[in-house]
Amino acid sequence: MSSMERPSIDMFQPAYSVLKIFGIVRPTGGLRDSAMEWWNRFVLAMNVMSLVVLVSGVDFRTGNVELALESLTFALVCSPCIYMTFVCSLWKKEIFELFDSIIVLLAEIEDAFGLEAVKQMQRECANVMWAHLALLSISIPPPFAIAYYNYYIGGVKDAAPYNIYTLFGRKENIHTNCFWQFCTFIGPVAGVVANRIVMASLAIASSGIIEKTRLRFEMISDGNKTYLLPQAVKWHSGVIRFVKESNSILGSSFTVEFLFSNTYICNACFMLSKFGSQDDTVFYKSLAMVIGFSSLPIYFCMSGHKIASESDKLYTSIYQNYWYRLHPTDRKDMILPMMMAKAGISWNYKKIGQFDMRTYLFIVKQSYSFYALLRLVDSG
Repeated sequence: MSSMERPSIDMFQPAYSVLKIFGIVRPTGGLRDSAMEWWNRFVLAMNVMSLVVLVSGVDFRTGNVELALESLTFALVCSPCIYMTFVCSLWKKEIFELFDSIIVLLAEIEDAFGLEAVKQMQRECANVMWAHLALLSISIPPPFAIAYYNYYIGGVKDAAPYNIYTLFGRKENIHTNCFWQFCTFIGPVAGVVANRIVMASLAIASSGIIEKTRLRFEMISDGNKTYLLPQAVKWHSGVIRFVKESNSILGSSFTVEFLFSNTYICNACFMLSKFGSQDDTVFYKSLAMVIGFSSLPIYFCMSGHKIASESDKLYTSIYQNYWYRLHPTDRKDMILPMMMAKAGISWNYKKIGQFDMRTYLFIVKQSYSFYALLRLVDSG
């Protein structure tokens, strides 16, 4: 790609930065690629180890139901994150090609609407990155601080941040317990942040292009149709292709998140109702789990909703344009964009369902149904 084809600002810089943490970089050849490839394999191995450690604690025969249920819940939460990390690693070449294709179209948008149009998208991506890093900084320290408080003030000799199975067993050493639990969660937690930033970047870019395409269609008139109509059709076809490629690469990750989210939200609610009354520490920890786990699927649903919402506006704007004032030959050129807009643009997998806020409401409804069933079985 030549420098003339690139916009002045690369809005995918936050995505490049977080992907680099996992060793996912643009292939260029040489020693650097080999080093990052080995680092990527190490990160994937650490993620698998985290899942194995969590699954090892899922043993209800020991009688410690809280330990088994918490380990199961965290295993269900981490599984989609680990899966998406593997997907990004396996499809990294296609991901960077998708980024490059979007950047070429953003360069045209910059030429048409000015630098501020791309700057706005770049700011949104940067805000998402800083928000997730802030959330990560806020959510990780409290459980570890509570563990140290219980150890030094409460006298709990085998205190640990989470009541899950710990690698090599729980020791009467707070530093050892915190270290191994930190190693267990750092991979999946970092995966959550990286995956959300990549999804947000794609959603912001796609919805931004759809918005500018809509404005282009609204501006078409008999005097500028020769230039604006082909450009609007090109942008429309481009964003449809981008979203379709996003679905082919990440659609299975969205589906896995959708399937697992029903269960881990249900488990978190059940743990809050069953063990939350033991003491204040367990209550606040369980409440934080319910809130945190409920927010995980909402992100890809909100991102998909942003794209679908802009797509609906595009469909409306094409019909509200003064196309009927155009020459009959030009009216025929509007038929294909109208048909394409009517089909809509959305995040989905194999055209099964659509990931938007209606999907999130369905997840919440199903989670509550499973929770009610668990309560019924537990009380019976």
